[in-house]
Amino acid sequence: MRGGFRRVVPSPEPVGTMELDLVRLLLREGYVPIAVGGGGIPIISNGEVRGVDAVIDKDLASQVLANAINADYLLILTDVDYVYINYKKPNQVRLTEVTVGELERYYNEGQFPPGSMGGPKVLAVIRFIKGGGKAAYIGPLGRARDVIKGLVGTRIVPKKAF
Repeated sequence: MRGGFRRVVPSPEPVGTMELDLVRLLLREGYVPIAVGGGGIPIISNGEVRGVDAVIDKDLASQVLANAINADYLLILTDVDYVYINYKKPNQVRLTEVTVGELERYYNEGQFPPGSMGGPKVLAVIRFIKGGGKAAYIGPLGRARDVIKGLVGTRIVPKKAF
C-alpha cells in the first residue's frame, strides 16, 4: 500500500470558499494568494463555524474558487503527461486539445473512472469551462510553463476555433 494506512471519511462537494473576499482583495492588490489546497477541511456554518470529519478535493475546490473570482484559466497539475481516453489500453489516445463538450461526452462514457483522472480533475475542468472559463489545462507536475505553452498536457476549450 502506497503511503500507509488512511482513515476513510466522506468527501462532500465544495460549494464555496470561506475567505473569498480576502482572496479577491489580495488579487486586486497584486498578490498571488495560496488557497484551497488538498485535504481541505469542510466546514458547516449555521451561525457558528465548525469543522467536520471529511475532506474536500483540491481540484474541485480550485474550480469553485476559480469560477467565483471569474478566472480566465485553470491549471491542474498531476502525475500524468496528458489526459487519455482508453488509458493503458492498446487503443489509448492522448488528448492534446479537446472541447468541453467532447471531454464531457468521454466523461459520461466512463473514460475517466472516479478516483483517477475523472473523479476530480476532468470534472473540475468541465465545470470550470461551463462556468465561464476561457480554457483549462491538465498536465504534469513540475512542467506548468510547458503545459501552458502547449508543449505537454491537455488543453480544454469551450469550442474549437476555426
